[in-house]
Amino acid sequence: MSYMKEFGQVLLELSKEDIRNHPEKPVLRLIDDDGELLGIFDLRTSEVVRDFNLADYDIQFVQKEIARNGENWLETWDDYVGFLSA
Repeated sequence: MSYMKEFGQVLLELSKEDIRNHPEKPVLRLIDDDGELLGIFDLRTSEVVRDFNLADYDIQFVQKEIARNGENWLETWDDYVGFLSA
């Protein structure tokens, strides 16, 4: 008999804190299902900005998601910068 281990889910987040503190540096946070911050990624380059215990597959996953949805996140980032500075 074999068992399949279930892995937790992760959340990709644009943080109001990041937008307020560094509006010129759009970043994406990777958070695990326990709410722990695993890493922060540059939305323009997909590079890791802060590494708090990232596995290689975490990095690959986020980089693929940024390649797929980065334009939308950058647009949302710019919208929030406008809202928060108004």
